[in-house]
Amino acid sequence: MINLFSEDAKKLLENKSVEDIEKLCYEHAVKIIDFKGKKIPPQLRENYDEEKDVLAQHYIIFTCAVSFSPYSKEYRFVKQRIEEIFRERLRTLGFKDREEAINFIRSELDLKELKKLANGNARINSIEIKKEELRALSLLFARGHVATEVSYAVKWKSLIPLLRARALRLTELYIVHGYAFLSFNEVLDFYSKMIGAK
Repeated sequence: MINLFSEDAKKLLENKSVEDIEKLCYEHAVKIIDFKGKKIPPQLRENYDEEKDVLAQHYIIFTCAVSFSPYSKEYRFVKQRIEEIFRERLRTLGFKDREEAINFIRSELDLKELKKLANGNARINSIEIKKEELRALSLLFARGHVATEVSYAVKWKSLIPLLRARALRLTELYIVHGYAFLSFNEVLDFYSKMIGAK
């Protein structure tokens, strides 16, 4: 999996015109935009050609940017579709290998893992979070689904792109000494939203 805005993605785009990209990936771009329903097809989740996929998504973004206003329904649809696909790929990767998914995210987000203590509390640096707070956070993040363990912390300032894009509100975060505490699912969702916000 390649982040669309990473250096690896930029290298794939080097020395390619829009016409070259269109010839290489038009059909794949149509698959990204044109699938029906909310369920992302398996061929877009796994076993896809990464180079063709990156080129197709950049082609879609470019075409949309020159054709529509950033406030248009079409532009929002494209951003949402790319975010959904990215989130589903991260979930698929996380289901197979959680550590690989976290390492992928760590390449761009300063993510820290909480150290569990014998008394049930958790620690990051000199900050200790009580087990009752962790349990309450798990239930809060569940939002009607199965409670998930709070296992990670990130400096809240690294989430500013989400706040600016109004994809997240500060009141949705639990912040202690500059760190926002997150479950694995929240990490995946927030990172996917950051890709959509770009």
